[in-house]
This record gives sequence, C-alpha cells and structure tokens, in this order.
Amino acid sequence: MDESGNSRWHISHDVTIPPEYRIDGSRDRVIVPLGSLRKGALRRVNTSGAGSASLSILEASENSEHSLRLLMSLAKSVLPRTAYQSPECRHQLESLVRAVPDEALKVAEEFLQWLESVQLRPEDPAKRNQIDLFRHFALQFATNFLLLVEVDAGLLGTRTVIKYSRDDDPPEAQGPNTRHIAWEVPDFGMAGSYHLEVEVPHGLCLSSLKLVQYDSDGTVISEHLDASVRPRSLGHLACAPDSRLATAEAELIVEPAPQGIYTVSRISSFVVSGVVLIAWVVSLVPGLIVSADVGLPTSAVSVILTAPALLLSWLSRAPEHEIVALILRPYRRVLIASATTLVIMAIAAAVPFVFPWSQVLWTPIVAVQTWAFLEALAKRKVS
Repeated sequence: MDESGNSRWHISHDVTIPPEYRIDGSRDRVIVPLGSLRKGALRRVNTSGAGSASLSILEASENSEHSLRLLMSLAKSVLPRTAYQSPECRHQLESLVRAVPDEALKVAEEFLQWLESVQLRPEDPAKRNQIDLFRHFALQFATNFLLLVEVDAGLLGTRTVIKYSRDDDPPEAQGPNTRHIAWEVPDFGMAGSYHLEVEVPHGLCLSSLKLVQYDSDGTVISEHLDASVRPRSLGHLACAPDSRLATAEAELIVEPAPQGIYTVSRISSFVVSGVVLIAWVVSLVPGLIVSADVGLPTSAVSVILTAPALLLSWLSRAPEHEIVALILRPYRRVLIASATTLVIMAIAAAVPFVFPWSQVLWTPIVAVQTWAFLEALAKRKVS
C-alpha cells in the first residue's frame, strides 16, 4: 500500500519449469502460469524474467483456450467417459472459463447442477476425493483466471526467477473505522512455499499479520501469525501450503502511527479542553482566577485564531491510501472539533455579548470540545 493511494502487489516466483509439462507458445517460447487472479482488467502490470527482460502476457482469448484445455484434461481423468465426451461437458467448462464477474454465481450453479445430474457416486474414496477436487478447481474459474506468460524455451529444466507486479483494489475493511483488513490469496496452494510481506503506508503501523489457510471444503487447516510488541511498517510471513488446492486469507491489523496526526490530535484536544475549562470558570466566577478589572488584550483574538490555522494545517495532505484516510478519519474529526472550539471562543472574545447571551455562547463551546475530548480518549491506540 503506497503513498499515492494504490495497493500494489510485487510477486516473485522461484521456479523450475519441468520439461515434461511443456506447453508451446509462440516461436521458441513456452507458456507458464504465474497465478490465479480475480477476473477483471489488470492495472499497471509489469512482468520480467531472467535478465529482467519483459515477458508477454497471453491475451484473454488465448488464456481462455488454454484454461479450457486444462479443465477438459482434468475432466477426462475424473469423469466417466459418457460425461466427458458429451457436448454439455465442454459447454459447462467453457461457460466457467468465459464467465464475467456478474455471471459467475449463475454459471457456477449451472455447473454444479450438471455435475449432480451426471450421477457421480463412486464407491472408491480416492475417486470421490478426485471428483471433489475437480469440482473445487473448476469452480475457481468462474471468478478467477490463470495469468499465463511466455518465457524462453531455453529455461526448461532450469531454476529461474519470474516476477510481476500489478495494482489491486484496496483490501477489504469491515466497518467505517475498522483496523482489521483482509484479502484473499486464491493461488496459495500453487506454491511449494509462500512468503508474504506487507508494507503499510506512512501514517500507519503494523500490529499483526496473520495468514489463515483453508482446505477445498472451506475448513481451516492452519494459521500463521507474525505479531510484534513494537509498531512497525513491515510484516513478513513464511509458510507452506498443506494442499495444492488450498486457499488462504491474509488478515492485517494496523494502528495509527504513534507520530504525526494521532499524537497531534490527542494533545491538541487535551490542551484546548483545559483552556476551555479555565475560560468557562473565569466567565462563571469573575475574579476567581483572573482579576475582573483586567480587560481582554486586543491581540487575544489573533492569538486564538492562530491555533485553528495550525491544527487545520494537518488536514492538508498529499494523496494517500484510502485505508489511511479511513483509519485516521476519527483523529481528523478531533482536530476539526478543536479548531471549531477555538474559532467560537475567538468570536466570543471579539464580540462583547451581553448577559445571558455571553453564557449561552459557552454551550456550543463546551459541547463541541467535550465531544472532541471523549473521542480522543475513545480512539486510543492499542499498543
């Protein structure tokens, strides 16, 4: 999650391309799957192979054809011959591969109904497990697609590193002020080992990073946690999938960074609350703290108005990630409330209101600042 407001993935594959599974592409090139991604337009995609040379990404039509061949090959090894050779089998699998996001649910339901109509009731537990795995794997193509690239055929049988990066939608956040963020890792099972590194943008710090692994039936297999007692901007996890069809969900808990607007908003709220309390007591009981014979200095209004300008300057920032805006929103509201309190106090100091209006004016001052004080306390960072 970078400072410009983007959520960007940087993926690196350390692989050995097996010659026995060669899929020919264009001249002197072979096709390699890099991962399973949510269907939709890819944004700012960069790919690189050996020597940092850019790699070609297959077009949607070519990608669909190869995905369909893959599913048909699996169907041939799992389904009865009559079911595999039927035109309906190819139609159902092709519908999954070519489904757009709006049609995914409908297409998946039709596929399951067709698969149920085939009457697959093998007695062999191993065969039943294969059918279940085929069902789960095929259904993923309703919402996901394989990212296929072409690499030099000379890399077959050689260990190499393939990298790609892309922009993604912001991770899912539940609620308006939540600090729990989650995103899916659908291709988790494709790797022999998986390393996840998350960097949060300026203004936030990482509290914990957890990766939950799910089996093909949705049950939790394992959990991996990277937690620290000290705030940090970078989290790292390393683990291995227990199943080739395992999926995972990464869960991130972030907190406002101890420096910056978090500290400024809280301190300003406490200081302004103290000033309001003293000024209110002085207005209620003249002569208790300040002599009633002393008039208000002519520069008091200018001094009071300087503070709101300083507080509001913290709200003017460059483009930021929407997760940062979401989490820091309560603290910015506290700053706005404290600045509003000072502006109203400046009005009260500049205009000689008569009684009882001079006391009525304290109602919004005390109400707004009380809210700001309580809000600052309620949003305390859990360390």
